[in-house]
Amino acid sequence: MKIRQATSDLEEIVNLFSQFYKDVELSPKWTPGFFTRLLEQSPNYNYSNILIALKNGNIVAALSLWDQSSFKQTVIERYGGWFKGMKLLTKPLHLLPRVGEPLSEICLRHAVYAEGYEPAVKDLVRAAIKKHRKEYRFFRAGFQDGNPLNNSINGFPKLKIGLSLYAGFREDCTDTNDIIDRLSQSKIWEDLSLH
Repeated sequence: MKIRQATSDLEEIVNLFSQFYKDVELSPKWTPGFFTRLLEQSPNYNYSNILIALKNGNIVAALSLWDQSSFKQTVIERYGGWFKGMKLLTKPLHLLPRVGEPLSEICLRHAVYAEGYEPAVKDLVRAAIKKHRKEYRFFRAGFQDGNPLNNSINGFPKLKIGLSLYAGFREDCTDTNDIIDRLSQSKIWEDLSLH
């Protein structure tokens, strides 16, 4: 399996995204135009941040990276519980930020794979960490419980944070309960905390 940065692979990447997300709720229609606009609208999220895995010259998996620090900073307010002990133990290694200091993190966004190539995502995660480990202390992934993509971060040290989906509906929306049921039982196309 060969891993490299995306170059002029737009059509093939869009096809992979379309296939991967075809049965996922809230997924947009993946077209070259939509994909290009997605990259253009987000600061520090661009085509050069996409890693791809190739098998026999075909793209079988892709992973994009997004540094959100220009507009979203996660700051440690305090270390409590076992995190306090972990902070003391790792202090000489400078792994964890000081209280009040923003986390140096990059988001793993849009991990996709062709049928039968799920393990390639783990190779992409390893490649991303190897490439960026001097710049970033944390790599953040928004994978839902039960999502097969969770396998791609197995074996890496991690913190798990629970998130909620909030949705608003008009008073006259007759489909509210059906929509809520469908969303609560489905994979959603992306973790909204990445925005």
